[in-house]
Amino acid sequence: MARGGNPQDALQSADELIEAYKNLSQKIESSPYYLLDGNHKSAAATLTRQGIPALELQSDKDIAEVKNMIEKGEIFNFNRDETTLTDLVHSFEAYILGIKGEQPKNINYLRTVRERINELVFNGDLPKYMINRYRANK
Repeated sequence: MARGGNPQDALQSADELIEAYKNLSQKIESSPYYLLDGNHKSAAATLTRQGIPALELQSDKDIAEVKNMIEKGEIFNFNRDETTLTDLVHSFEAYILGIKGEQPKNINYLRTVRERINELVFNGDLPKYMINRYRANK
């Protein structure tokens, strides 16, 4: 709580954070992978019923290997400063929960790629030809 702040505001923020973390935990149980980058590519792959090319990080060694692959020019980039899997997960969760200076609103945007695409289709946020092609390929 900021100096001179209202204790009730701090309590409300803590309650919101606890509720947001419960929601995050439920989402993680149903989809145990985080997509840290490549949102547009994953959306395009899903819309065209293609697999999503991805690197699965299972250990700290994997992060070091990815950074090594970037230096060698084997992959394009990995825009993360974290060097451990734990730090990577904590950074993502902090972003989603709004711990890094934002309100815990980001939890509302946490969804699977399939949920995101279905929402875009349902809301009509994509060009009609994309929606038609996606629906035709179900």
